[in-house]
Amino acid sequence: TTDTIAVSYSSTPTTYSVTVTDIFGFTSTDSLIVRYPDVCVLQDTSICYGDTVLYNPGLGLKYNYLWQDGSTLDYIEISAAGDYSVEIRDTNQCSYTIDTFNVSINYFEQTTEVAYGSDTSLCSGNVLNLVSNADEASVYLWSDASTNATLEIQTTGVYHLTVTNYLGCVAVDTVQVNIQGVAPVVDFIMDTTCLGDYAAFHDLTQSPDGSNLISWNWDFGNGMNSAASMPSVMYNAAGEYFVTLQVGIENDCSNWTEKAVYIHHIPQVDFDPKIACSNDFVQFSDQSLVADGQVDTWHWDFADLGVYAGSNPEVLFNIDTTYMVELTVESNFGCSSDTIVAVVVNPGPNPDFETGNVCVGESVVFYNLTDTYLDLDASYIWDFGDGNFSQDVNPSHTYFTAGSFDVHLISTHSFNHCQSDITKSIIVNPKPEAIFSEHNICQNDSVVLKDSSFVDGGSIEQRKWFVENQGWFFEQSPDVFFADTGRHEVILITVSDKGCADTTESFLAVHPMPEALLDYYPEYGNPPLTVYFDDVSLDAVSSYWVFDSQDTLFEQNPVYVFSEMGTYHPQLMAQTEYGCLDSAFANVKVMEMIADLAVQSVSADIDGEYLTLQCELANLSTFPVDTIFLTAEIEGGISFMETWLADLSPGQTKTYKFVSSSKISLYHPPAFACVSADLSGYADENPDNDRLCEALSESFRILPPIPNPVEEVLIIDFIVPFVSQVDISIFDSSGKLVGNYKVDSPEKGYNRVQVSTSDLGSGVYNYRVSFDDSFEIQKFIKQ
Repeated sequence: TTDTIAVSYSSTPTTYSVTVTDIFGFTSTDSLIVRYPDVCVLQDTSICYGDTVLYNPGLGLKYNYLWQDGSTLDYIEISAAGDYSVEIRDTNQCSYTIDTFNVSINYFEQTTEVAYGSDTSLCSGNVLNLVSNADEASVYLWSDASTNATLEIQTTGVYHLTVTNYLGCVAVDTVQVNIQGVAPVVDFIMDTTCLGDYAAFHDLTQSPDGSNLISWNWDFGNGMNSAASMPSVMYNAAGEYFVTLQVGIENDCSNWTEKAVYIHHIPQVDFDPKIACSNDFVQFSDQSLVADGQVDTWHWDFADLGVYAGSNPEVLFNIDTTYMVELTVESNFGCSSDTIVAVVVNPGPNPDFETGNVCVGESVVFYNLTDTYLDLDASYIWDFGDGNFSQDVNPSHTYFTAGSFDVHLISTHSFNHCQSDITKSIIVNPKPEAIFSEHNICQNDSVVLKDSSFVDGGSIEQRKWFVENQGWFFEQSPDVFFADTGRHEVILITVSDKGCADTTESFLAVHPMPEALLDYYPEYGNPPLTVYFDDVSLDAVSSYWVFDSQDTLFEQNPVYVFSEMGTYHPQLMAQTEYGCLDSAFANVKVMEMIADLAVQSVSADIDGEYLTLQCELANLSTFPVDTIFLTAEIEGGISFMETWLADLSPGQTKTYKFVSSSKISLYHPPAFACVSADLSGYADENPDNDRLCEALSESFRILPPIPNPVEEVLIIDFIVPFVSQVDISIFDSSGKLVGNYKVDSPEKGYNRVQVSTSDLGSGVYNYRVSFDDSFEIQKFIKQ
């Protein structure tokens, strides 16, 4: 608000304005733009020795100049080191002063020198390099046109180097080199090292001519040195260091090399959170940092809760206390560090719940088993997994579809807002569908009740059947016998393998049964055998016949011819209008009718003056035998016949006791008794076994020959009182001996011998049976 203002220098144009108010309140405003000349200002600089620099502020001859040396030109030539300044005035005597700037002389050309001086002796493999001003050098040119900072010497000779620094100053040096031997090839490595660990160096130098290495000079770049071949050193700071190794060998040659090594930083370990709630999973997050590389290994130690790997473990704290959590991390360079932090765990609820078996369409109660701190209040949120929720403590819920549902319970303490949750998968099981098939049931019939129940994705494990008037059955398909006709209530309850149940009910009708009856004749015979069948069934509306040949006939009284031999069981099926079936079977045997009845034993029972016979008969025929004619013969001309209704099956043996008794003389009892058997109407296939005799005394006797006349085999029966040789001789009608046979050891009592007569011609013959000092003669005819 003053009437003047100070104007300061600015490198950019500046606008100034002023507003003036007179005594009457009228205002006037004006502005001006102040611009300053664009002066070229020289900063402190260096120039090469012997060079001259022309400095011109760049304003031209419109201004007056006064330099520090008194010159007034618009420029100045600088060739010497010193401080320089200039004052510049315009025609209004406004001045501008360029502050003092310093110019120094760079003596790069005069001070630059190649190692070893002008003349030196080196070893093949040594290198030439700058021993001064190497930090300024930027461009190298050796006598062999190479442009590296060093030159490896292989042969004796003169070597030149032209080098230019960053200012463009050029220096030239020459050295005469004489080769005195072969230098070692120097190399080394350092183990990956972390701050705080000893860095282990390993010399890898090789001697091309086989000379022994005899000296080592290490410069570790941290002010420390060593003469050991494999030294270790501890650095006090991480970062890059330039390590130099010079190695000498026995041939007085030496060489050196320089390498950059890196001491890696130790990770700064930290993690979150430091406060947690019990009974809930806490997500820990690694906050560790490392200046170089990155953390790639983590080891968390939660004491009795176990150890974990990974950067962000999830841990469940079971109790509210303070846990000393230790985290050890390691970088990708193997550098590790750790920290131990006290994590305060506040009490949280311990959520849990349970539920019973869950079935579709049935309400199920979720029982809240959450354990809260000191039984203090808590709030609950239930997510039933089907889009429904509840905040009840113990909610009830009904699922309408089967499947797996994740039920999520969130429990929150009211006093500290610690929250825990739990998720459990529950299976909502489908209900089974109870189904069973209805039947046409016949009286006095067993019916298998077939359960057709099913359940999606499971199996029926339990079934309970209730049948009216019969009670409960627990089989899968019970076999139920219905004795009474009428309607019977049946209930089926099915339970799936998951405990879900369903019930169905129906009524079954039980119908009366027919009675299948048949007659047929004959029962057996030779093929072809014609059999006549009659259906005499009761209470049937239809019937049919099934024969063994799988022929089915629907005639009521069919006639059937059996052409092949065998046993057949034709079946008559009688059926009611409700499909109730009854069957009857015939037993038809078509066979070759071979008759053979054998008398297998004969025994006599003497009671006083009366003798009663008993025999054992075997049916060797191919058909049953029902009527047998028996003839008893007792010595003395006594014989009688009896008829036996034996009913003997093929292969069956039975004993028959004659009804008749024969009176005998007590003074001259009969010596033998014989029994003959005959089948009426059939020719016996083996008549030789139709008759059998039994000795009744212990005296020597022979019986009449059988058969007589004979064709091939003559049967001779005789009785001996003891075991001794028996001789049998056969004579023709002229008395000539035509056959002689011996029986060395006949049994005591009745014996039977078969003698072949096939070699005898037709005629009358006599045979004599000799025993001990006795003999008897019988006559037979050979046909």
